[in-house]
Amino acid sequence: AVLEAGYGLRLALCAALVVILAVIAMLFESDSELRLLILIYSQAVLARGATNWYSALLVAHERSQLWLYLTIPFLTLEVAVAIALAVSGAGLVAIAIAQCAVWWLLLLACVVVYRRQFGGCRPRLQAGYTRFFLRNGFSLALAALAFSSLGSGILIVCRHFAGTGQALGEAAFAIQVVIIVGHAIKVASNAALPPLARNAGKRAGKETLYVATVWSQAILLGGAGFLTASALLPPLVAWGIGADY
Repeated sequence: AVLEAGYGLRLALCAALVVILAVIAMLFESDSELRLLILIYSQAVLARGATNWYSALLVAHERSQLWLYLTIPFLTLEVAVAIALAVSGAGLVAIAIAQCAVWWLLLLACVVVYRRQFGGCRPRLQAGYTRFFLRNGFSLALAALAFSSLGSGILIVCRHFAGTGQALGEAAFAIQVVIIVGHAIKVASNAALPPLARNAGKRAGKETLYVATVWSQAILLGGAGFLTASALLPPLVAWGIGADY
């Protein structure tokens, strides 16, 4: 009942956000192409929101490796399709439609895999659970919004400072690379979450071990990645994209 109520509330909030984004685009966006892009991507909020719910369910069932198996092929497909369309000269609208189509396909795959593994999960709005989620989850929702805005929020700010020309495209490219790398790290780190959810003894010890492991990974692997990227990326970017970029 908790899962179904949470799923129903998520779909309801995502649907409301789709409507709000569409209204904002129609009222305040003067560029016709950008307005169309906002309308296309706004409906993807529903697909992404539902897909992330299945990610949480797989962690709760201690089968987070299934999420890894699902996201790797679809994330690869999303990038490959976008690059292929861009190289072939397709416009932004075509790329946006293709990208959203991949997200809907990922949601469909999540529904099928979850149904086969654990049975269906039907969204249902239940007053008691809905009030509980809204009352206790508001701060978490703000934190999630702030975290997700590290990518899209920066891009929106760049649009207003750099316009909609080449500079914005270059900023979007760099931001997208960082988001993809961060997503890969997050998916791998989520594999350690199921043991933390168990109610077995020595929970505090497991939490301490998890935090220490994450910090050591961040400092050691992150530091090594920073030094490696600092040495290798400048010449690679100049060779592959151009020194101006």
